[in-house]
Amino acid sequence: MLENFIKDFKLFLQKYSTDLLINIPALSMFIISTTKFTPSSLESTLVLSASVTTIFAIITLTRRQYKHKLLIGSIYNFFTFITFLYVKTLSLLTFFIIYEMFLLPSAALVWLFSPNERGYKTSIFFLAWTQLGSAMLLYSIYYIKTYMGIGHFLAPTVGTSLPPLAIQLLLLFGFLIKIPTFPFYFWLTKTHVEAVTSFSIFLSGFLVKIALFGIYKFLPFWSVKIKLIAFILAMIGAFVTSILFLYQLDVKKIVAYATVQEMSQLLAFFMIVQTTNIRTVSLFLLTHTIISAKFFYLADIFHRHNATRCTLAIAGTTITSPKLALVTVAGLVFFRGLPFTMKNAVEFSMLDALVSAETSFAFFWLFAVVFIGNVTFTYVFLKLLVFQPPKGTVTLFDLNKVEVLFFTMTTSFLIFGPFIFFV
Repeated sequence: MLENFIKDFKLFLQKYSTDLLINIPALSMFIISTTKFTPSSLESTLVLSASVTTIFAIITLTRRQYKHKLLIGSIYNFFTFITFLYVKTLSLLTFFIIYEMFLLPSAALVWLFSPNERGYKTSIFFLAWTQLGSAMLLYSIYYIKTYMGIGHFLAPTVGTSLPPLAIQLLLLFGFLIKIPTFPFYFWLTKTHVEAVTSFSIFLSGFLVKIALFGIYKFLPFWSVKIKLIAFILAMIGAFVTSILFLYQLDVKKIVAYATVQEMSQLLAFFMIVQTTNIRTVSLFLLTHTIISAKFFYLADIFHRHNATRCTLAIAGTTITSPKLALVTVAGLVFFRGLPFTMKNAVEFSMLDALVSAETSFAFFWLFAVVFIGNVTFTYVFLKLLVFQPPKGTVTLFDLNKVEVLFFTMTTSFLIFGPFIFFV
């Protein structure tokens, strides 16, 4: 019996040695960041999001990418490790350099693993837009360092000298492009449609959040007027994308717009409460990391088994794939933020903070973003579930072990999260 066990163990190591080598760093980072996680720290939340999305991104690699698994996993783990440097540095220039270390390899991932020419063009589009934002940030940081003599981040104190309005606008637009929100979000939806699912999970679950962290770090350099501009643009973006859900046919594009909508919603909230309610911001970011990963993986499953992501072609999921339909309904429950879910606790906390700050803003946020956005997003997916499937469609597939593991992990967090972080 012992000999058989040793033989099976050797076969296991031979077959999964690469997978183990890739996942051990990510799992180690996850364990470390979990033990040190504090909801009141945006830094620890960003590190935890990086480790979580790294694990999810590696799990969801397809067979076509398997031979490149070591390269892709190494890049994702590299992102996770430099996140520590990103959140800890106090130097403005070092902050910018590390920021670029996220973006350039990301564009390379889109280019290397895109299956067609559209993907190559998308990687250029992604690089061009993000580098436009980088140019704005670099010039702003150069001005602050050279002409204001400030080379390090400041604590948000009263009386802090502010850069000229033009420099503040460059800082704002540089970060809005990278979050992204209105009117700069087009590169994100285009990139998501053409990128592989593992990168979409990483891009939505983590990469867009480092820009929000940048806004948090640069808050002392912004006037009330700039924060008001950011709030207005964010609310417009949240409202517009809530309506755009109704006009999308690509499942992945719908989920991409959901990221824009939620990041815009969070930015608007952030501009009102600023640093007074970091705990709520952190938990919203973490919740979005899990929910976005869940829905991007759903989109990938639809595409792999139906050879299309068009909602009209894959309608009737409750008939053709009952278990997938059940997972989709569970995802909608968590996205809607129904009672006893993580998002419900976070949204209640956000509303409480907004009412304390300004009642009219709280009402507009509740109606335009939470209500309309949730209803339109849910309506689109309900059509996919209950509309009649195309003629000739039969039961096509069931969830495999990896897919069941993935959805079990994400669902467990979204169920037990409120008890861990709010009780």
